[in-house]
Amino acid sequence: GEWLETLQESGFTVQGVDSDAAQIAVCQQRGFAAQTLSALTALQAAPAQSYALVSALCLADQLPLEALKQVVQEAHRVLMPGGVLLLQAAHPDNMLTEAHQAVLDATRCQQISPTVLAFIPEYFGFETIRTVRLHEQLGIAAQQPVGLVNVLKDASPSFAVIAQKSTSGM
Repeated sequence: GEWLETLQESGFTVQGVDSDAAQIAVCQQRGFAAQTLSALTALQAAPAQSYALVSALCLADQLPLEALKQVVQEAHRVLMPGGVLLLQAAHPDNMLTEAHQAVLDATRCQQISPTVLAFIPEYFGFETIRTVRLHEQLGIAAQQPVGLVNVLKDASPSFAVIAQKSTSGM
């Protein structure tokens, strides 16, 4: 519910969906509109051009590629002109995160590269796409020489793809 709270504090009307009923219960206890649904089902039920923002945190690497493509395509349909899609996933460059995700996250279907995740919204017509490393130690690039321990510990554990729909709505 932290993300819903942040968005609500920023002026958004929020609605959460998750396939994990326990996560939904926490969100509902905090007073948020939230329901147990898959992201795809929720998007398919939404009217065209009805959302300013669609965010999918920790979802891109939990869906098979075909399902992820459907989510992105539906997000494009439901976003208003100029609307934003936010996709977040574990970064494959961080070997510790990858090892942890591979062993402990039973919901994870695939490892996905930033390049592939950025291409999917482009393919479905998003106009502006940016990839951002999240939680990376800022000093890692300046370290000379960069040691293996730094790469293991300090490389970004996750990344986000931010895609904006054309303001003309196409």
